Amino acid sequence: MRIRSFGVGVVLVGGWAASAAAQATPPDAAGPVVPASGLVAWPDMAAPLATAAAPEVAGDVRYTVVVTGLDDHLDARFRADSALEKGRGGPANLAQVNRRITEDRELIDVLLRSIGYYGGQTTVKIAAGVGGAPVAVTLSVDPGPVYTLSAVEIVAPPGRSTELVTAGLGIKAGEPLIAERVEAGQDGLKAYLAAHGHPFAVIDPPAIVVDHATRTATLTQAVDPGAAGVFGQLRTSGKAIVPPRELNLLARFKPGDPYDAGGLDDLRRALIATGLVGSVSLTPVAAGPAPNGREAIDVVVKTETAPLRTIAGTAGYSTSQGIRAEASFQHRNLLPPNGAVTVRAVGAEREQLLGVELRRLNWRQRDLTLTLGANFDTATQDAFNARTLTFSASVARETNLIWQKKWYFSAGTEADISEERDKSAVGNPQRTYYIAALPVSLTYDGSDSLLDPRRGFRLTGRASPEVSFNGTT
Repeated sequence: MRIRSFGVGVVLVGGWAASAAAQATPPDAAGPVVPASGLVAWPDMAAPLATAAAPEVAGDVRYTVVVTGLDDHLDARFRADSALEKGRGGPANLAQVNRRITEDRELIDVLLRSIGYYGGQTTVKIAAGVGGAPVAVTLSVDPGPVYTLSAVEIVAPPGRSTELVTAGLGIKAGEPLIAERVEAGQDGLKAYLAAHGHPFAVIDPPAIVVDHATRTATLTQAVDPGAAGVFGQLRTSGKAIVPPRELNLLARFKPGDPYDAGGLDDLRRALIATGLVGSVSLTPVAAGPAPNGREAIDVVVKTETAPLRTIAGTAGYSTSQGIRAEASFQHRNLLPPNGAVTVRAVGAEREQLLGVELRRLNWRQRDLTLTLGANFDTATQDAFNARTLTFSASVARETNLIWQKKWYFSAGTEADISEERDKSAVGNPQRTYYIAALPVSLTYDGSDSLLDPRRGFRLTGRASPEVSFNGTT
């Protein structure tokens, strides 16, 4: 006999204690009704009730459903899948109702097993309605005792370690036999093995032997984790906007490092963060034997290019500055790889600006950003007129949610040449200012979280030595 509650094969040993087990074959809706355990005989609906005269019933009835003995969680799950609930409110003949009762008793049995109750009993009571009222169908559930696991056995090929399988399965002897936990263990085992260097593990469905006499069960899990893997080469598939050299720069693992599925997830997030790709697929592929009995695993990278251009614009009016419009254009890969160029322009009654910026992400190493910029700005204000030319360059090692770093820094230089006329001074003198600065910063982050730190501290130091002089005309 196979129990389907886990989606796994189960062998029963011993006898059932007052069980509400599923029938071997579904009943024939058109055939005679066969009484089942716990199902009382239907009253003669055609005969008048003892308490009042009732009209004859042609064969179809309406009914209500009452379920007792299930907790709120199981009750909600039962009503979502109940055959009686789905057919309630409409007319049904006695054979249909009886079939729905049988299906619901099987459903209750499955639900009870899912939380460790394998000796449950469901009693069905049926009461005829009075004065044309619907028939009352009551299912009384006695869950019975909780069954426990007497043993968890891991079966693996010779020479394969079972320690990772035991840890990944997360089920131990002495715990209740809960189907949901068994299913969760199956779902998590493959991911756990992949995260620990075994992406090609072969996992069989668990075999569960239930002994109703002792109210225990034995779980046997057959697994072939395969050889421990090491990273091989990064390969691209199809048209790749991120070249292999850039992929190797972004990856925090090198060929020969122990395989870790977390490394793939980190690379996937880093690729998305470049802004060049809209979706990423990373597929491990066996690449042959590696030293020390391990297996080399190449990673095939397939990407879809994201939109690379952005155009933005704003316009407005203020009483102090008058009409003002601003527009910008950005191409995130104009100078590949990952060289974003942004052109910005401002046109207003009192200000005009034209600027260009080159921002190259992952310059020479991951999360190291090179920024070059130039701006020309003119301003006409009530107190002064100014024309300013600015050049800037900086290199910054950045921290982020993907990779929170202990140390990060920025260092750069900025030069301004500004020609200004002071309207408030006698003679409206014009002066030219020359300014140079070397802004630097260094941060230590010992916190446990970038956004929600609970412990640790951060320390930042900044300095910006400057030199300036002016000439007067």
